[in-house]
Amino acid sequence: MRKMRRKLLKAGLLCVVLLLLAGLGFLLVFDRAPSRERKTMRLASGGQADPGVEVEDLRRNGAGFAVGTLRRDTTIQGYPCARGWVHFYPTGALRSFTTTEPLPLGSDTIPPGTWVTLDSKGVLLRCNFPADKEIQGHLCHGTGGSKGVGTSFHPDGTLESFYCPADTTIQGVNCVGGVLELIVLYEDGKLNEATLADDQVLGGRQCRKGDRVAWDKSGRVVSVTGPTLAERGLRRIFNWFN
Repeated sequence: MRKMRRKLLKAGLLCVVLLLLAGLGFLLVFDRAPSRERKTMRLASGGQADPGVEVEDLRRNGAGFAVGTLRRDTTIQGYPCARGWVHFYPTGALRSFTTTEPLPLGSDTIPPGTWVTLDSKGVLLRCNFPADKEIQGHLCHGTGGSKGVGTSFHPDGTLESFYCPADTTIQGVNCVGGVLELIVLYEDGKLNEATLADDQVLGGRQCRKGDRVAWDKSGRVVSVTGPTLAERGLRRIFNWFN
């Protein structure tokens, strides 16, 4: 009886060892060169590969955009991209990256460390500056990173929307600053939308502090909307923490 138990125990241990060895072998095979090839893909754009450019862990999201990482600073499609996250359109065109060098923007400059977003044709859409940055005469809030406060641009490169670090006056209108109040401009720099920093008379209309005002391209006030209870509460909480 004891011999039988010993034989069964040995057989059980042998099965366990074999299973462990099989699992280890599977992991070794799975994690060899084919896995490296699966995780590392050479960037292709317009049917042609960018020589020497490799993006690791490239994967697509539900919208078809590809997201990957660069192991080292790399120039992609003419843009100096920092190591770390990089995004692409389904066509392979560069979408978002962190710049390692200054980039020209009219008479201004996009500083290194900025998270830059382009459209599918390479036109600038958005910048997340690493620090506050003056663009076209307006101080734009900077926090850095892909999820930081962003500054957007019209297709011609003019400023479209931004968050000002503090209250600011634009065309005689006192506008609220901070990361909760987006200031929107037309291509010619005229105000499109802003939140008022104090009581003001605009176009013969009495407006109150906190009102959200919209203008048409001729500068005529087209709408005035007061803050909701939720917006008021959010502003109080934000101001309390700041």
